[in-house]
Amino acid sequence: RLEAMRIKTNAAELTATADLTSIESVANFDLNVEDIALIEPKLSGAMSLKGTATRDLNGIIVADLTARDLVSSIDLQAQVNPTEPSQSITFTSASNSSNISQYAALISRPLAGALNLDLTGTVSNGGADIVADITANTRDLQTGIDQLDPLLAGAGSVSANVSRINSDQFVLKNLDVTTPQTTITANANGG
Repeated sequence: RLEAMRIKTNAAELTATADLTSIESVANFDLNVEDIALIEPKLSGAMSLKGTATRDLNGIIVADLTARDLVSSIDLQAQVNPTEPSQSITFTSASNSSNISQYAALISRPLAGALNLDLTGTVSNGGADIVADITANTRDLQTGIDQLDPLLAGAGSVSANVSRINSDQFVLKNLDVTTPQTTITANANGG
C-alpha cells in the first residue's frame, strides 16, 4: 500500500496513492509539469496528467486518464477484460485542441486550426482486430498541404467507422467529411 507519495521539484510535482491486493486494486496519480519541454523538447508550456486505474477480482482493469496543456485536453477511459477469449480492450477518448499549431514540431510540418476528436472502439485478439467510431469537428484546419488547406477552411466535420480484421483486412464505413467547400462520402475495403 502506498498511501501518499509526493515528489516535488522546481519543474514538476507528482503525487500518487495505491492499494494493491489480490482481491481488488486501485492506484491514482497526478503529475504537473511546469514546462513539457523537459519531457519533449519539441513542445512547450505547462502540462498535467492525472489517472486512476482499478483491477477487480476477475482481473478486469479500468483506467481513466486526463491530460491537459495550455490549448488541449485529452480524456481517455479504457477497460481491459482478460477473461474474454479475445482479451478485449474497450476505449473512449475525447480530445479537444483550440490550436493544433502547438504540435506542428512533433510531425515536422505546419499545422493550425482547432480540432475536437472523439473515438470509441474495441481492440481484441492481441491487437489483430480493431473497430472504432470516429467523430471530429474542425475549425480552419491547416496541414501545410497547399492543395488541401483551402478545402479545410471554416467549420468542418468528419465521421467514420474503421475496422481492422485479422491484422490484414481493413474496412472503412460511412466516411462523411463536410466543410463549407466540400463534402466527401465513402466506403472502402482492403487487405
